[in-house]
Amino acid sequence: MPSSTTIRILEKDNNRRGDLFGRLMADLFVALGYEQPRLNVHKSGRELDLSADHRLEKRRAIAECKATAERIGGGDVNKFVGAIDVEFKQRYPVTGYFISLAGFTETATEQEKGRKRTPIILLDAAQAVGEMIKGRSLVSFERAAEAAGRLCAPHDALALDDDTELLAHERGWVWAVYYTQGKARTHFALIHADGTPLARAIADELVAADQTCGGTLHALACLNPAPAPASNDAQATQDALAAYRRYLTEECGYIHLDGMPADGDVGSRRLRLEHLFVPLHLDLHEVIEAVEMGEESNGFPLALTEQQKRLPIGVTLNDHPRLALLASPGGGKSTLLKRLAVAYADPAQLDKVADELPVRDWLPLFFRCRELRELARGSFAELIGALSAREPVRQHAGAFRAAVDRALLEGRVILLVDGLDEISDPGDRAAFVCMLRTAIQASPGTSLVITSREAGFRHVAAHLAPICTLATLSPFDADDISRLTVAWHREVVSDSEKVRTDAEQLAQTIYRNDRIRQLAVNPLLLTTLLLVKRWVGSLPTRRAVLYGKAVEVLLMTWNTEGHAPIPEEEALPQLCYVASAMMLAGVQKISRPRLAKLLQSARDALPTELGFVQDTVKEFIHRVEDRSSLLMMSGWDVEDGRLVEFFEFRHLTFQEFLTARAMVEGWHPDRNDTDYLAKVLEPHFEQEEWREVIPLAASLGGKETEELLQRLLVRLAKTEADIGDRVNSHLLMRVLGQCLADEVQAKPESIRAAIKALLWSDSEWREESFAPVLAKGRYGALLREESFKALSVRGSDSWRAGRVLQQTVWWQFIETDSIEEYQRLSQQFLQMLNSPELTARCEAAHGCVMLFKQLKDDPRFDELSESFSPIGKVIVQLLYSDSLVELQAAIWVIYQLGFTARWLPPANPDVIGRLFSLWQHHEEQAIRLVAVEALKVQQLLPRLGETPCSTIQPEEFALFIRNYDKLLKSDETPAALAIAYYLRTPWDDFELAVRVHNYLNGEGKLYPYTIKTMEKMLAFLGETP
Repeated sequence: MPSSTTIRILEKDNNRRGDLFGRLMADLFVALGYEQPRLNVHKSGRELDLSADHRLEKRRAIAECKATAERIGGGDVNKFVGAIDVEFKQRYPVTGYFISLAGFTETATEQEKGRKRTPIILLDAAQAVGEMIKGRSLVSFERAAEAAGRLCAPHDALALDDDTELLAHERGWVWAVYYTQGKARTHFALIHADGTPLARAIADELVAADQTCGGTLHALACLNPAPAPASNDAQATQDALAAYRRYLTEECGYIHLDGMPADGDVGSRRLRLEHLFVPLHLDLHEVIEAVEMGEESNGFPLALTEQQKRLPIGVTLNDHPRLALLASPGGGKSTLLKRLAVAYADPAQLDKVADELPVRDWLPLFFRCRELRELARGSFAELIGALSAREPVRQHAGAFRAAVDRALLEGRVILLVDGLDEISDPGDRAAFVCMLRTAIQASPGTSLVITSREAGFRHVAAHLAPICTLATLSPFDADDISRLTVAWHREVVSDSEKVRTDAEQLAQTIYRNDRIRQLAVNPLLLTTLLLVKRWVGSLPTRRAVLYGKAVEVLLMTWNTEGHAPIPEEEALPQLCYVASAMMLAGVQKISRPRLAKLLQSARDALPTELGFVQDTVKEFIHRVEDRSSLLMMSGWDVEDGRLVEFFEFRHLTFQEFLTARAMVEGWHPDRNDTDYLAKVLEPHFEQEEWREVIPLAASLGGKETEELLQRLLVRLAKTEADIGDRVNSHLLMRVLGQCLADEVQAKPESIRAAIKALLWSDSEWREESFAPVLAKGRYGALLREESFKALSVRGSDSWRAGRVLQQTVWWQFIETDSIEEYQRLSQQFLQMLNSPELTARCEAAHGCVMLFKQLKDDPRFDELSESFSPIGKVIVQLLYSDSLVELQAAIWVIYQLGFTARWLPPANPDVIGRLFSLWQHHEEQAIRLVAVEALKVQQLLPRLGETPCSTIQPEEFALFIRNYDKLLKSDETPAALAIAYYLRTPWDDFELAVRVHNYLNGEGKLYPYTIKTMEKMLAFLGETP
């Protein structure tokens, strides 16, 4: 360090000067281990300059930052201590920091040494600089002086000045390194916080700011060199950029299938990126500054997060040109950066893919973090130097670096940084991110896309928060699956019409099947499925079979270039043992040392299966890592004080399947010879982490599944009886439902008992992912049968069975979302409604409920009105059925038709009158409840000609309406007002309008459709709503 260090702020306005100082001081707290600080936090009666939460520990930092010329005395320190005392009342401990550029008076320093309560940390300029250097947000003066020394090489007479300054500017921290001749300052060099000399244009900008603040830099000679003008050698620049374009095309213009599932034929292909690349979408995470909530917030800012889903990458990049992009392995991060590199290196490539990339004159600088090594702690200039040393750029290194300098000055650079998590040392990773951040501060027009797995991003998130928008890759939707499936077949199979048609049909199969779709959420997993199809000939629809085939394919295609496939009989027991041990421990990641111990334990515990394994544990892990297949390295972290590699399964689904297989085969820790499937799984019935494992084990369990299913039913009945155990009841219901959806093999009476348990469960399971699979699967007919039987059970709880029947019929009948399909369904349901069979009529009515529910807000409803009209006429007839289940189904359809706001209740037969009669007189509460629900949603008609309610006797209604004030406001009141409107009794239009106004303006929640009906009534009455 120099003999003395001062910090000077290049801003004249006092307010902006303080803001700039506070903003730059945030770097200090990030270096100290805190999240990105909040500045100028307003609290009741006080303001905090800076507040930050620690990244790892439950504590906060509160700081006061003073950029005054005078030293700070004890009075100012005591005032700050008072503010800290208030914060100490909050939930977490608080550390106070007082930072003063001018330092502190001796009195203030001595006062703090003797303080026993509320100690704070005092930092002067030199101490603050030292902390920033330790935290790698600022290079040391020695390193800055070394960079400056290279600039003054032509000036032999210059001597380094012992005193130096650290300048605070909008572009960040800048070292001012001075030189003397004859003891007088004559020259200076400006070195940015990352150790890079500032470009001359930026140096001139700082000199001007310094002069405005009364500085003397303008009177000295600046050593920062100016870049050579482009016009000096335009041809050399063109040649350099052309060479760089060739480099990027070779590096990024192809998709390699190493690390992806591939057989010998596919793995040997080098595919053009634009032929296989699928335009990706992002989920954008934007942190919003929260409103201060005072003491109730425990002193912590309440940060809200908004997520904008499935934004095209081009739209996102246009609006947010600096992105930190997170995704799991195989998500497509690296391929996306390749696409950006190629597209912006060669404008002709921009339109080759329909990803809506913004048209920009960007120069893409592409870096792979795994190749950085010692450059992770280097300067930005060294990073550019390493890029210019690549072939074939090396021959044009000087021209290329000059072109990069000009592009940085003009704000035309986009940095593409791939695999931040692949910098294994957290310190190196933090140093690299700090270097990027300071480089962007120096060239604020620079754009950036940096990718990482989430595991490696946590430690540096605070460094990137001020300059990047956080985004994650969206899961594939139907269009993404179709595009990649077609492109993959075109490249791997052949480019013919038949192949394209087959690929499109395969994509539809994948997306429609909930089980298969779970394994198609990103490029890596989808290509696994495609290879399963290529090897097996078809995609199994049962989950356990599908996952088993996927595992088999991955083992057989495990780095076919570097190694022979690992025998399944050796790999599977070891992987199952590891998966089950991790599941039992409740973890999804495991360190290399623990993985090695588990693999050795597996070999010791399973001598029959693994007694003659050829590979050592180390070799086995190496083969797993080398292919990056079922078990892959996910990043680095600290365990037992050491930095070690961590592994995880490619997808949680594989860990769950392998655990299920382990439980069935006995390939799990602490195995006992007396164990059986139900015994080893029963302790985990009510654990969320095992929700998918148990059904998969039941699918693989053979004869042992019967006992497992019986124990699940017993446990579910017990939790259903316990009103306070709804959480476990819902979890067990989901496990049982998934078992049925997976078509586990058990006795017919056991399957029927399981379906009955679902039907009468209090848990809402119809929205669960297994529900449509169950309805369309092997036990779907039984589900329909039992649902219809349950409808005949008297009691208000039968509505549950009705809902199940509605959705089961819908899932079993609907095939596509199209006009033609809805017309077909209308005809089929109409035919069933006219059937002599009660079951067929009821199932058709329940299907119509879902049909009208799906289309109630759909503009296509009007196109289908002719198809729906006959259905309405038949349903009205069913309102007079003597069958309880048929009557209830008809009312549900009338209810849903009213909701469409397109169906008008006929006056003959009198639908409104019939619903009123059912509401008032039917013996079944379930009928009475749904009748009034249907009444309140019917479209209101003008009182012209024949009107509804002709079958309601005025005397009966007058007797009923005496209890008007006791009616339920949400349902019964609007129904009563509608009937009063039609009957013109017991109130005249004026009094009726008054009651409608009172209803609308009264207390309590009103539904939008009810409000609309009441306002329509006022309009018919000649009133203003």
